[in-house]
Amino acid sequence: MAKPTIFIIFLVVALPCLAMASFEQDAFRFLQFSQGEAASTGPQQSSMSLTITTRAGVVGNDRLGRYVVLLHAEEVSVAELEHLSRACGGMVILYNEEGKGSEEWMAAQQWLLTHAVPVPVYFVHSNERWEGIARDLDKLARSKMQAIDQFWPLQNSYHLEIAAPAPKLVDELHLPSVQSFLAGSGSNPSTIIITAHVDTFSSAPATSFGVNDNGSGVMALLELARLFSKLYEEESTRGENNILFLVTSGGRLNHAGVKHWLSKLDVVETDRIEYALNLDAIGESDLYLHVTRSAKNDRVEQLYNIISETASTMNIPYDVVQKKINLKDDNVYWGHEQFARKKVVSGTISSLPVGKSFLDRANVYDNKKQFSETTFRRNVELLRVSLLRHVYNLKGSEQLPVLSSDYSVSPNMLHAWVEYFSSHARMDGFDNHEASFMDPVRVALEEICGDAELQDAVIKTKGVYRWR
Repeated sequence: MAKPTIFIIFLVVALPCLAMASFEQDAFRFLQFSQGEAASTGPQQSSMSLTITTRAGVVGNDRLGRYVVLLHAEEVSVAELEHLSRACGGMVILYNEEGKGSEEWMAAQQWLLTHAVPVPVYFVHSNERWEGIARDLDKLARSKMQAIDQFWPLQNSYHLEIAAPAPKLVDELHLPSVQSFLAGSGSNPSTIIITAHVDTFSSAPATSFGVNDNGSGVMALLELARLFSKLYEEESTRGENNILFLVTSGGRLNHAGVKHWLSKLDVVETDRIEYALNLDAIGESDLYLHVTRSAKNDRVEQLYNIISETASTMNIPYDVVQKKINLKDDNVYWGHEQFARKKVVSGTISSLPVGKSFLDRANVYDNKKQFSETTFRRNVELLRVSLLRHVYNLKGSEQLPVLSSDYSVSPNMLHAWVEYFSSHARMDGFDNHEASFMDPVRVALEEICGDAELQDAVIKTKGVYRWR
């Protein structure tokens, strides 16, 4: 798993060789990667040993190459990054985990992701110590002393040391998937697939926690698996449909994990699929059902109507978005699009109104501090009620024991998963294959459903750099 790098910060007084104090700080290297045969983008260097300055110290400093510039994410602009990438020795970007990221920051992040930056770039969590350093350096810069480089030994300053290994180009990716199967009671039952991808994407791989995108999809899947497995234990409460729970990786690689999994199905298995419901970033207020075509049979139309009616009853903003697949587009935006290519009727439930490329979904702010567990539980409840009504053919206000509190959503279980996902980075290409981020999911599904089958797809690639 991608791990933070350690900064060592020295407070230097009077002479560069005399350090009054030092401390260590976790830092997160900005992503370096390439697509296909293209040259890599992002920062091209990892290590630095430089004096720290701030934006105020940049003005009039014609020897900026000796400095690492301390910036605040909410204040960064594309124009500033363009200038600093050519002029300074490195950049450290402070970000507040409780922030959401401004439009200016999202644009700046996209610039860093799509351009080769010759200097190291790191993220650090903003805290009182860093803010104190920034204030000290701002005062120093305003005194005009920092710009006079020959007088630097006579002033207090901060020096940053970081020695990080050069990133290694990954020539293959392991994309594991895990599935659990609940057999229905029908004589020749069709299969409903509930699927979600466990991986996420961040401009700093060590911060790729993705609590909403897409920890929320996997957490909801695991809770639904827990509820349906209890029902399917007893013949009297078993539904007619088979239900298959599928967790994949490679979601940010055009849903390559789903594509590989589908390639292993034979025609009979594929034809038996009634519907595939993909869960992708479902932790926010509004919900959308993304489909490639309208319902083609009564069962699918019933499912669509049930979800819409349940959302209305629960006062959840909800809409259906129908968009055909553009086969000329290199991006596969949703997991259900891979099913649709196999002519499997499918859709994606998401809080996102439109599909976005993996670069546009990069978000260092996707953490538990930005995540509403109350809203998330409400959305999982929508899925629970909708799927129960569909599987058990419940009409209108009709009630059965399956809708009782014995089979309700557990806030404690969801909270435990939020805590887990908010502390475990899950970015493809930065995982230790021997200790995959899929392992806890496999163990959970095995405990819930009694069995969990693991598959591992190996994809040759030249598109990802990683480092330890």
